[in-house]
Amino acid sequence: MGDLGLVVGFDKHPRGAFDPDPRIVGLGRWYGDVGMMLTTQFFAMKIQRYMAEHGISASGQLTHATVDALNGPKREKTADIIIAIP
Repeated sequence: MGDLGLVVGFDKHPRGAFDPDPRIVGLGRWYGDVGMMLTTQFFAMKIQRYMAEHGISASGQLTHATVDALNGPKREKTADIIIAIP
């Protein structure tokens, strides 16, 4: 592993097109200034990397999402029961 990395790229979108403004969603400007306001593209790339590193196919992800969606109502009932425990 090297000690130096170089990234070169270009963007065909207007400058700032993916620069979210935290004030739009009711957060202070500081939220973006400290790097906490991330774009959906960041998370999409993070998911793609995770899938590649762990050998997860798109169809496997679709299957998991489908099962998760079908089981969602069951989990809500379980959560209600847990919350009701004194």
